[in-house]
Amino acid sequence: MTINRSFHQRISGPWPFPVAHEGWIFLFFLFLLSSTMISIVLAQPIVPRSGSMVQAVATFNMRGIKGYVKFTEVPLVQQATSLPDSTNDTLLSIAASDSTGILRSRSGLAAAVTVEYHIQNLQWSGISAKDDVFVVVRQFPVVWNAAGDRCSDPVLGKQLFSAEFQVGPIRSNATISGVIEGVDIPLRGPKSVRGRSVLMVSGKRLRACATISSDDFRRTRTAVARLQGNMAGNIFFRQFITFPSDTTIFADLYKLIPDGVASNVSYRWQLMTTGPLDRTRPEDQVSCRNMRILFDPDFRNEKECSEAAPEKCKIGNMVGKFGGMPVGLPSGEAKRAFYTDPDFTLSGWSTGRGIYVALFHPNNPLVSIACGEVRLMRPKLAQASFNQDGVKGSVKLRQTSQFDPTEVYVNLRGLRSRASGIAVHEFPRRQRLLPQENLCTSQLIGDLFDPLRGARSVVAVKNVSASTQDQVGIGELSSKTSGLDLQEKDAVELEFLDDNLPLFGGLSIIGRSVAVYGENNSRWICSNIWPDEELVIAKGQFFYGVGGVVYLRQSKEDVGSETTIFGNLFYTNGIQATPTKNHNWKVHWSPVMRDAFSYDGRCISGGEVFDPMNVDTRKNYTSECHPTRPFRCQMGDLSSRLSPLTIALTASTGTGRFFFTETYLPLAGPLSAAGKSIVIYSKEFGQERQACATIKLVYPTKAMVKDWIGFGSGKIQGSFTAVQSTADQETSVNIGLDGLARTASTMSVHVGPVEENLVIPCTQESLGAIYDPFNRAENISNGGIPAGNATSSDAWPIGDLRCV
Repeated sequence: MTINRSFHQRISGPWPFPVAHEGWIFLFFLFLLSSTMISIVLAQPIVPRSGSMVQAVATFNMRGIKGYVKFTEVPLVQQATSLPDSTNDTLLSIAASDSTGILRSRSGLAAAVTVEYHIQNLQWSGISAKDDVFVVVRQFPVVWNAAGDRCSDPVLGKQLFSAEFQVGPIRSNATISGVIEGVDIPLRGPKSVRGRSVLMVSGKRLRACATISSDDFRRTRTAVARLQGNMAGNIFFRQFITFPSDTTIFADLYKLIPDGVASNVSYRWQLMTTGPLDRTRPEDQVSCRNMRILFDPDFRNEKECSEAAPEKCKIGNMVGKFGGMPVGLPSGEAKRAFYTDPDFTLSGWSTGRGIYVALFHPNNPLVSIACGEVRLMRPKLAQASFNQDGVKGSVKLRQTSQFDPTEVYVNLRGLRSRASGIAVHEFPRRQRLLPQENLCTSQLIGDLFDPLRGARSVVAVKNVSASTQDQVGIGELSSKTSGLDLQEKDAVELEFLDDNLPLFGGLSIIGRSVAVYGENNSRWICSNIWPDEELVIAKGQFFYGVGGVVYLRQSKEDVGSETTIFGNLFYTNGIQATPTKNHNWKVHWSPVMRDAFSYDGRCISGGEVFDPMNVDTRKNYTSECHPTRPFRCQMGDLSSRLSPLTIALTASTGTGRFFFTETYLPLAGPLSAAGKSIVIYSKEFGQERQACATIKLVYPTKAMVKDWIGFGSGKIQGSFTAVQSTADQETSVNIGLDGLARTASTMSVHVGPVEENLVIPCTQESLGAIYDPFNRAENISNGGIPAGNATSSDAWPIGDLRCV
């Protein structure tokens, strides 16, 4: 008999979110059906023929508006069809066709684009019959940004096309639907609106906005180039896997230092590739030294290359296809740009070669002044698993990119009509230390995660049950959808989309916790949100004057991903009478030495602030370095990019806890913070170094049994393995045994070690009782099962592996 069981409490069952691979499946079956020797090159999924339907949709769930605006381009030989029967308040249909029956735009070009809308007004009030609502296509996508209005003109850019689509009037607490046919909005090619945004605006200047995405946002690849050098910012590439497989390019760039170039002058930019061996030196990637070869996989002749004929240009000749790249001034707003490239794809790249975006000075086109590697972004998956107080289940999350909604899947059992709500909280739950302690108090997991409390929707919320997702806190899951009502239920299973629950960026919920509320909205049970990937973990341990631990975690597979930082700092000297605030904290170049424990010259061994990019701090640094411009800051200047710290009197008060998601502090690669140090400065933005700790990598703790002793042990082979990364993370248990011969009934961990010299070493007198530090054995009935409905793992002794 062989037992091979892997117990990963984070992952219980398959992910509920669909993954589309229709093109690959087609190729696979084509291979199976072939009886001859064939050679297949897999580059991209099969795309439909040119006459296939093209769709794009902008989905609204903000500022009191729910619904969608859908764009559809049907094959030209088809006639327009009307919208299905509707019970909505308003139905508008405008057709435009010629004598041939083929829909044509007002400019006379053959086209068949239909705009369909379905809009529910939950909060907009005071709108009269004359106050029509207009739908406007804007230049840029909607961007998650805590500082500012997501629907403002500077964020969305200028209006595209001269036409505004009138979809009103819309009354309060009403729904309107309609169809507008034969409009001048392209869904393919360089002028496509896919990836841009839709702005809905009323005569009262009320606004709501949404990004125009593929009809299935899961079928989109995303990559990002993070520029480093004299300029900084991100360039996002998004390729629609569905036809047409165009790639959109969205840039948001600014200068780090003045270069004498006027603000209205744009920069040459190219896609460059390295040689097959150039990526072996990471420091060269950072300094842009190997930007040698224009990306040109199909060796195009550029004799007719121009912005009017981009298909004639080499794929990497971006300036030839789209013109120069605008870049904002150091003291002003970043400049944005948006392009659609039908040629550049995010697949099929040669292995061993990197593709980079490189910017060149207008007066020196041979020297790259900023560059960044184009890195594919993987969808983020995370999960909070529950196995407490009789409740089992999970909250699973998936987000394709920061431009897409988060898919949420809730599956909880054993609620016993005790639950009243569910929410994300600020901090992760720590490990249990006492039998009856409440791990979900505000001192431990903090308050509801609501970082945009002061920057929510400008539309007042009159009825929370009829609000949109941006009008409640990011963590208020129960208020995000009407289906997540836990009251008077024993079980709940629900899947929904959330536009306001990010897994990417500085507002990510990964690493925080999910709490289920009980009676009277008291906190009942809680669980941590961990990503479904292997992590690099580091920590800084503070001892002298200030105590505590700071944990840093980042994806092991992606050094460009976010790093979570969680800590709890408190005084250890017993002298301090009150907590202190506004402590700057920074990463420094060197690990700390014995001067961390000295009174004078403390932490000097840490050296200067960690600054591998040599940021200019001489002029305007204080005003230009802030959370919305992280690249303008020194990489180690965490207090300016994030926030200053508070140091508590004791560890248990909770006032010294903090959690940040940092977008620019890698734990691996040439810019790794591992091996550096964290220095905490004196209160109220003082400059004196008060405490410090070396950032050390944390490796998983592993326990294993592979040599079995006892009666019949010679026939048993295999191992028992338990692995845990940190105290607040789950333990992964793997059991693989042969030779049990159907004689084993239970398996348990005991308090004592095996005494190998005994004739019968596995008795209870020798091993002691089952490991049970919380005295759970007293809840076990004569039948060997916990009393009542407490069937979750916390009702069993820790060493009783039947509960795993």
